[in-house]
Amino acid sequence: MKDKGNTHRGREAIREWMVEAGQLYTYTAEPFFIGTENDKTQVTAHVVGTFPGSPIDLRFFFVLAGDKVAELEITV
Repeated sequence: MKDKGNTHRGREAIREWMVEAGQLYTYTAEPFFIGTENDKTQVTAHVVGTFPGSPIDLRFFFVLAGDKVAELEITV
């Protein structure tokens, strides 16, 4: 998983990233676009919260392997 220039690999690293983000900030995300780009599923959401730069539209790019997320990249 890539976010803010950092790569988090494996369930434990991603779990730690989620816990840290949840402790630092509160936010809501409202998806407004779902599509594909370069063989990746893209979800774009309007995100509002207590983080610097709020509100912002973020793009979430997913690659699936079966029924699991194999890759996730979050960009602006």
